Amino acid sequence: MYRVSARLVLAVAIAANIAGRSSANDDEIDPFVEDTSLTAEFIIRGQSPAPTQLRVAQGMSPTPDMYYTPGATNICPPGGSVCLPPMDPYQGAPCTNPCSWQPFHFGLFGEFIYLQARNADVPFAVPQDGIVLPGSVPTGAAGVADPGFSPGFRAGGFFALGPDARVIATWTWFSSSTDTTVNAGAPSVINPLVLFPGTFNAGFTAQQATADYDLEFQFIDIDYQVVADCCNTYWWGYSGGARYARLVQDFNASFPFAPPDGETALTTSSTFEGVGPRAGLEGERVLFPSCGLRAYGKSSASFLVGKYQSTYLQTNQFNGVEANTGLKQDRIVPILDFELGLAWVSPREHVRISAGYLVQAWFNSITSESWIESVQNRGYDPGASTVTFDGLTARGEIRF
Repeated sequence: MYRVSARLVLAVAIAANIAGRSSANDDEIDPFVEDTSLTAEFIIRGQSPAPTQLRVAQGMSPTPDMYYTPGATNICPPGGSVCLPPMDPYQGAPCTNPCSWQPFHFGLFGEFIYLQARNADVPFAVPQDGIVLPGSVPTGAAGVADPGFSPGFRAGGFFALGPDARVIATWTWFSSSTDTTVNAGAPSVINPLVLFPGTFNAGFTAQQATADYDLEFQFIDIDYQVVADCCNTYWWGYSGGARYARLVQDFNASFPFAPPDGETALTTSSTFEGVGPRAGLEGERVLFPSCGLRAYGKSSASFLVGKYQSTYLQTNQFNGVEANTGLKQDRIVPILDFELGLAWVSPREHVRISAGYLVQAWFNSITSESWIESVQNRGYDPGASTVTFDGLTARGEIRF
């Protein structure tokens, strides 16, 4: 645009000069008549043929316009030190190296996970002064069944479906157990926090209570993953697929009341099974190319349609079954996963080892505590709770 404007100004000035000279002396020879360079083949961009009065402005041989010429490469002015890239906003940086797993047809992996369940603990008993009455006060810390860190694993493999896509199958298993005992020194007694109201009275005395709690989950994931972008120092992709999940919470408590009341036991269970769609993002960034160290991150969201089945059974040494009920509820349970860590790959990337931190959340869930409280309140509506798992993960992968 600026080149054409300058030529227009120059052409107007020269044309005015020629007109003035012609009016002064009509016999003078036009110095531009014999100039063979002023022909109609020199045109202003977008016009053909060029106007006569602007031929002077086109007297110079046009130089290629690197910003608009098709197939232009870098713009390097003669003798200059700055070389500009072509003005193509859709042309990304070249990728000279393939993505981490692109050259491989299939791979196998095993993963160790070390997690703790949170918001899943169950308070079951508390020491209390004297007999169990409304006016009694606690005299010690409550006994809580709280699962701690426990090991689990993942295992699976992938199969390539081209240079930028693959199918991944993963099986995940995790289990956590805990045993807890709470004692009350005389004259204090144990106040049972999980038994059905009305099945025990002020004469029920015990100096000890025990509880065990087992929590387990399993996943089967089938994902189709695609590379969205990759270059020498990074890659990221997205995935879609399906997930099957099973979550089991088994809680048991025992209260050895003194004779003639006898021992009373409580057994509860809450199991969820569901299946649904799953989507995720994953990426990797090279930190130190010389030693193969990288940072990675991945996240996913699952929306599982399934059913919770919960049971509550209370028995006494002499009375037999004192309370027995159950509940089935259809629910949609969203699950979010997030993982962040570091990875090392071998020089030819056939071996990959990683370690990171994993967080997982189950929303709209039923916990053992919420189920027990709903039975005690005779409402039989446990509401919606969130169970989370977090901890460390270490993974080894072989690719062929």
